[in-house]
Amino acid sequence: MSDTPQGPGWWQASDDKWYPPPRPQMPGDEAPQAATVAQPAAAPYGAPSSGGFPAGPPTAVSGPGFAPPGAPGGPGGPPHLPGAQPSPYGMPPAVPPGQQNRTPLFIVLGVLVAAALVGVILALTSGGDDDPIADPGTSTTAAPGTTAGPGTTAAPGTTAAPGTTEGGGTGGGAGAQTSDIEVLESGFSVYVDQLSEEEKLSFGFVLQNNSDQVATSVPVTVAFLDDGGTVVGSSDENIGVLLPGQKMGIGDAPYDLAAGAATMQVTVGDPSSWEAVGDHGEITADGINTSLDDYGAPTSTFTATSTYAEQIDSPNAYTIYRNGAGTIVGGSSGYLNFVPANGSTAGEVTSYSSIPDIDGSKTEVYIDPGYLF
Repeated sequence: MSDTPQGPGWWQASDDKWYPPPRPQMPGDEAPQAATVAQPAAAPYGAPSSGGFPAGPPTAVSGPGFAPPGAPGGPGGPPHLPGAQPSPYGMPPAVPPGQQNRTPLFIVLGVLVAAALVGVILALTSGGDDDPIADPGTSTTAAPGTTAGPGTTAAPGTTAAPGTTEGGGTGGGAGAQTSDIEVLESGFSVYVDQLSEEEKLSFGFVLQNNSDQVATSVPVTVAFLDDGGTVVGSSDENIGVLLPGQKMGIGDAPYDLAAGAATMQVTVGDPSSWEAVGDHGEITADGINTSLDDYGAPTSTFTATSTYAEQIDSPNAYTIYRNGAGTIVGGSSGYLNFVPANGSTAGEVTSYSSIPDIDGSKTEVYIDPGYLF
């Protein structure tokens, strides 16, 4: 060691001193070619090798904590794990060969345990209060123990006998029940319309409220079945107001119900509410007159009278048509512009289908005020 070079090959270390050759390998020098076969890691300098001798000369490193042979000792580097290879420039020692850093594994396991705990907490705190509540107004099908005879389809220019019908209904809640609304009678005809020469169907039914309360928004489903009991068509109706003891008839001639209908079923659902009579009134029809046009389509005129304290706008009007024997053979529907408060107005319902075998003297007209409150 000298403050100045003493000859060829002398080299200067980081302490500004000159050292004789040979110059040891320095950091940044080209690393020797890696061996193709993995060899055991060399023991630190000074530690005995497998032969009991030092593993080799020290490697001079320029940086804190390292000095060339014979140079003054620098500050001590950070402690290292047994068997760990020292890192240059004061960096933390590398993990010894054969040992694994298990910190990421511990982190992953911690996340999984936390997620499992959250799932358990959510399962325990969630309740079963969202189960759907069955609707008590589910409709029933044909009344048990009854057999329906087939309806008759008329040839052009002939009269068809009315079809056979069956009633139906379901129970409601406390107080008045859906079963208090009775299907009194119903009927229909399948025929070939004289004007369009297409097969048509017209039906009608009459209900009665046997309770002491007002039923509002009463849903009714009318289904048509063939000879084998298969539904071939249906129609949904609704009665806005049905007073205690009141009868209400619904008639219609839908465009898409005809082929194969042999049996009619009427099923009453649960009303929206049962109410006290209160301010409810009634609209009745009298002076009924039914005439047939050249193709057999009926038109019925009448006078509508209201006991409501206010004007009723656009009430529904229905006709029920019967044959000479009084059997329902069809019906039709329309509406009035308005009925004045505690007053009367003229009304008319026209069918655009040639419903057969109508006895005009037996026509009935029913007026439903619809949705009032």
